[in-house]
Amino acid sequence: EVYSALVVMLRGVKAGSFGNPPASRLDEFFYDRSDSDVRNAFDATIEKLGQHNWLEARPLPASFAELHAHHGTIMAVDAAQVHREAFERTPEAFSPQVAALIESGLATPVMDYAQALAHHHTFRAEFQQAMQAGHLFLPATPTAAPGRETTGDAIFNSPWSYSRLPAGTVLSGFTEQGVPVGVQIGGGDELTLLRSAVWCESQIGFQARPALGPSV
Repeated sequence: EVYSALVVMLRGVKAGSFGNPPASRLDEFFYDRSDSDVRNAFDATIEKLGQHNWLEARPLPASFAELHAHHGTIMAVDAAQVHREAFERTPEAFSPQVAALIESGLATPVMDYAQALAHHHTFRAEFQQAMQAGHLFLPATPTAAPGRETTGDAIFNSPWSYSRLPAGTVLSGFTEQGVPVGVQIGGGDELTLLRSAVWCESQIGFQARPALGPSV
């Protein structure tokens, strides 16, 4: 509710008054892992935002290579710690995916968890260093929005969850099939990030809305 109120307030201010937010983009890994729909939408969005020096591509920190493995370890162990007693009493109450995560956490050696925590601190420091020039722009997801059976692949969202730095997504277009695609903006403090998102919305100028499917 607080974020919604801030966005409404910021949208009430003339978007142009914010000016170009200092930013750069991440192509490495994210662009290569995106499908053609996402790449095309991302390229079109970057073109609308202006291909200037403030949107130069930046390299990923060295610690990024092990991010997803260590993030998975921390998630599994933390899930096991929170749900262990309930899982031991009624394992059938958990979905297969969550059960597998908890079982993985229970089986994780202490040293592996310690190494993951050490990597987390290293990555957070390196990622903040990479954002000294401002916010980072990258595709929000590897593919367009999936069906209702899943929330999709979160591999592009992991850097923000792992580093505990704020991020948001601005809707930027649709695929030829009418499925929404977005650009992800991350880093900095929350208010500055929201201002940047409002500015990006004004530059992208995307007003269309997807056709709503049948209610469930």
